[in-house]
Amino acid sequence: MRKKTAFIVLGLSFLTIPMDQRLATILFAIGWVLLEPWIILREAVWGIRMNLPVKKGSTFYLLKRGKRFKYGTFIEITDVEHGSFDAVDEREFCLKSKLLLDGMIVDPDAEYALIYVKRNGILRVFLQVVVEGVDPQLLKTRVARILYILTRHLDAMGVRYSGPLVPDLPWISPASRKPWCIIPILAPAVKFIFNPPEFSLPDSTIVLLFLTGLYSLLSSYKGYRVEGRVVLVVENSSLYSTPSYMETLQKSQWFSRIMGVLDNFMLVARIKLAPPSLGETLEKRAFRLYERATAFDKLSLMAKAERLYTAARRRMLGRESTYLAKIVAIFESKSDSKTFSKMLEDLGFTVTVDPILKGFMEDVYYG
Repeated sequence: MRKKTAFIVLGLSFLTIPMDQRLATILFAIGWVLLEPWIILREAVWGIRMNLPVKKGSTFYLLKRGKRFKYGTFIEITDVEHGSFDAVDEREFCLKSKLLLDGMIVDPDAEYALIYVKRNGILRVFLQVVVEGVDPQLLKTRVARILYILTRHLDAMGVRYSGPLVPDLPWISPASRKPWCIIPILAPAVKFIFNPPEFSLPDSTIVLLFLTGLYSLLSSYKGYRVEGRVVLVVENSSLYSTPSYMETLQKSQWFSRIMGVLDNFMLVARIKLAPPSLGETLEKRAFRLYERATAFDKLSLMAKAERLYTAARRRMLGRESTYLAKIVAIFESKSDSKTFSKMLEDLGFTVTVDPILKGFMEDVYYG
């Protein structure tokens, strides 16, 4: 939404040039700020920011951000009794899968992640638990309590595991710094040594470029590079429909087959329980869209309103547990990343390959 607004404002700035140069300049500056180009430039110069542990043991790790801490651990899933290919009855498979996922969310305020790492044909699956607070000792006790309840749930569901442990996650390395790439951005500002800038769009563009480059240059930090192709899920369109049990089973089996073919990748799905108000929020958005659609007689808005209302009904009437998810995958092979992207699109996800990360990778590894 922010990016769309930025491009609209930038477009308006160019349209207003013949009428009012000052207004065009102000609109251009607003659009520039909304676009946040300094984040992109910072990543190009210093690399991406990563939340890495300040303390790391064999069974736990500790992150620190300001005065707050995150305490986390992993358990490795080694086998399951009820896989998609073992299912005889599709309804039973879906209900057991839902029961397994819902039961894993022991603490609604904690963060969870399913992490798949496959290297040289060997697949390892980890379940990560992360809690946040101000007292590391209390966080440690809280994680221990979560693990106790979680492992009892996994035992009851026929899931075998090992741990707790902290694995080494692959495909990230310290970035080589490239401050020289900002020189072309700073160079045009040399003209202002002899002639002060005017309140015009060309001069304002040079000033904004200079300030962006200077800020990026001064924002030095220890950055990292992702060694592979990044696939980022942008939207889950399947939320707007209600799949049948058979469809869910077939898609699960298809997903398993594709994952068996792919190699040398890491898939991270960070999961957090959605707030109770999500259903009402979706319903209000659907009603607003419906009102706009009827006012302007727009069929496309009407269709979007119906999809949102379907999602709201699933949440409010079906009382389905809903999760906020962040899904990121890293592949060594370009062809594997394309295959994976195509599979996700067929499953109803909107993806982008090798995106401008803008902070998306910051919490992928450790939360």
